Amino acid sequence: MAAQVFLSLSYVDAEFVADVKKRLPFGLAHFYPESFENGEKIIHAMQKRVEASRLFVLFASPEGLTSAAVKYEMAEAEKKIAFDPAARLLIFPTAPEVTFKDLPKWMQDYWMGSAGYSSADIARYITTCLLAPNEGLATAATKVIGRGETLNRLESLSAELLHRKRVAPRVYILAGFSGIGRRTFASYFMRTSLAGEAALAFGPTIRLAAQADLIDLYRELRDAIDDNIAPEDLRNDQSAFGSLDLGAQVDEVARLLTHFSKLGQAVTFVSTSGFSEDSGEPKDWVRALIPRLPQDLTVFIVSNRQFPEEFIEELGIAVQMRVEELKDRDTKTLMIYTADRLRVEDLSVPDEMIKAIGGHPDVANAAVRLAKQKGMHALSNNPGYLYNVQRTILGEALEEEALSTTDRAILDTLCWVPALGGDIVQEIVCNVASISDDQFIDACQQLVMGCLVIAQGYSYSIASPIRQLYRRWYVTPPETLTVIATTLAAHWKEAEKSGKFREDLFEAFVYMHAFKGEKLPDELKGLLSPGTLEGVVSETYNRGKNEDDPELLERAVTWGSIAEDMEMSASVREEILGTVARAQIRLAQWDQAQHTLNRIKEANYQSYHFLQGHFYRRRGNFQKATDFLEVAAEGRKFKRSAVHELAITYSKRGRDDKLDALLHRHSHLIEDSAMFLDFSIGQKLKKDDLKEVFGMIRRLRAMGDDEGKADRREAQLLIREGRAREARVLLTKIIEESKTGHFHLRSLRSIAASKDKDFALAKRDIDFVRSLRGREHVAFRLEAEMHLEAGQPDKATASLKGVEPWYPEDWKLYARILEAKWEASSSLTDRSALKKEIDEIKARYGTSVSLDF
Repeated sequence: MAAQVFLSLSYVDAEFVADVKKRLPFGLAHFYPESFENGEKIIHAMQKRVEASRLFVLFASPEGLTSAAVKYEMAEAEKKIAFDPAARLLIFPTAPEVTFKDLPKWMQDYWMGSAGYSSADIARYITTCLLAPNEGLATAATKVIGRGETLNRLESLSAELLHRKRVAPRVYILAGFSGIGRRTFASYFMRTSLAGEAALAFGPTIRLAAQADLIDLYRELRDAIDDNIAPEDLRNDQSAFGSLDLGAQVDEVARLLTHFSKLGQAVTFVSTSGFSEDSGEPKDWVRALIPRLPQDLTVFIVSNRQFPEEFIEELGIAVQMRVEELKDRDTKTLMIYTADRLRVEDLSVPDEMIKAIGGHPDVANAAVRLAKQKGMHALSNNPGYLYNVQRTILGEALEEEALSTTDRAILDTLCWVPALGGDIVQEIVCNVASISDDQFIDACQQLVMGCLVIAQGYSYSIASPIRQLYRRWYVTPPETLTVIATTLAAHWKEAEKSGKFREDLFEAFVYMHAFKGEKLPDELKGLLSPGTLEGVVSETYNRGKNEDDPELLERAVTWGSIAEDMEMSASVREEILGTVARAQIRLAQWDQAQHTLNRIKEANYQSYHFLQGHFYRRRGNFQKATDFLEVAAEGRKFKRSAVHELAITYSKRGRDDKLDALLHRHSHLIEDSAMFLDFSIGQKLKKDDLKEVFGMIRRLRAMGDDEGKADRREAQLLIREGRAREARVLLTKIIEESKTGHFHLRSLRSIAASKDKDFALAKRDIDFVRSLRGREHVAFRLEAEMHLEAGQPDKATASLKGVEPWYPEDWKLYARILEAKWEASSSLTDRSALKKEIDEIKARYGTSVSLDF
């Protein structure tokens, strides 16, 4: 049963408590914010609810403490506390003149005088009590398992700093893979190793975009502190902040952070890569801010990457540690506890499964949720899990039979936005699914415990490993989109009217504008932060790329143009311009793309050589692409991608000598990369070296960033083995299950269909490829393949002439066309001339055939 939180207030505090309630985690508890000053009937309801509540919160105002009804509640709460050790009591003053001496003596020990006076502070305190690791009242509170050694390591690093510098650490940097439990460990560390400072754990967690500027941090801090900041006021403040130099901006952020240091609370900053440049060096604002943090503030930085050790040593107040994966025994223990909470009986997981989970808590919890939905046989009877467990478990957790209508409504809502307040999610989902609040809470708890949804403060977000899979498999119903859009618009209108800005609401409102193809109103552009804009442009581009949707790519270009008039750091501007250039390249807008690339070159951005090389590679000019990509591969920006693109150009040009040297020189980059394992499989298939291919495909499928590459390679292997019909059936199944990214799949299916003599299907796939901008040359090649399989070499030649210029793969295809003519010809003279031409082509370009497009 969900926790019940009883909010006791006097009528004078009603508006304030309403603001508190908006910031509480709807979906994880029932909240009853009511003033019981209306008569005997209300007293009966109050008594019933107090009895059922596990957390009793009193808002202590001068008027409230003199209320007879509130005094009655106090007496009922006293009985509850006395007879139920699990019950908890929190008392928050709502006015400075209220002191603990104004309370009954038995209540004075529960006084929360240092929690702060704003609705944001108090809501955060209540939420922390609900979600505290190992002790939170919500059923979705995290269970910390197997972190004793991790705790010891961080304590050892802290003691070593204290010994060398004679100062205790104030900044803790926790790095590691997403989903490994870094934020949970930070909270756990505060409550154990830093337990002497009891208020630390009640500080905020600040989520920053992958390309965050200091102004993004400024906005998040304002939202975490201010109760009622009007959008217009924030717009003006943001403009004023942007006009300051870096030093003055850092001073202002440090001033805001003193709000939390005065409360004795720690601040946790979370971002995937928003603290570092691509080179690994800290961003300028990070380097400037950390030394000027308030002296008595404790900070945790959670990131996917570590800072250089020289930077940590230079700071002198920081320790850095990678949070490692769980050990197998701890993974199993975590799954047992999760199974108990989810009421999964007779959990029995093979040891091989535990090893395959790889110490990732999110995947372990998702596996248990899958067992609850589908039964234990889902985990124990499928050998495919042994090499594909992470992707399969996460994927199967999203299968239609594993998701209720309410689950779908929640995930449909969250997949459109970075994060959204629980009150708004509840309103949308209850409307879409026609359910009660209780049903919403039950579904939300299940999704949080199964690690499909993440609760952070009062907001929810879809888990990052799940987001792309969910978008790939499900299309949000139009009626749901309408409800989302109208609900967000209504809440934003109310926020403007009441003068109460909310960061999660504004960010969601912006994303919905972008994905619906609407321009952002001019009056709202002043509220955009660089990190949010970069996130919207990047997200829109990725959707367009994955879905082969030119409209989405056009939107990425349109929204990227907003950056023209915005103040932002060079690194964020480079990211946005680079994304715009890639969108224009995919749209085959060659002139516009070159104009953008010229701007990138003029700004002396490091990404120029890679992007210009990518431009030429997509245009089919592999010689020019090589010139730029060879420079990019020796730099640091997009290095791995540059090496991959260069490998493709060498392969297309038939330069196997250069390709082998490139892969040998950069072996350290490619050994753990799905992108390069996929490329290596393609090379072996091209050379008909099939002995190791099956094992390589199995390894590729087990990688987290496989993204369907293994399926495509399996189909290619079937074609190589002469099993075109099986390849066609497999590809059709994959295409039907996937809602996005069909270019490669349908190109390959056209080959399989042609070889299986299903020319109608091959023609449909070719027409689809031809409809994609910039892919016309691929359509001509596929058409030539189809005519060749149909025994029409003259038509095949005519189609191949649509490709300009020809590269080795085109010449090899032409040689196969000539071989078909040679076999069909009855003229000895013609056959001799054809044989000579065929031999010349093979001698120059070889005989291997690629199935990559």
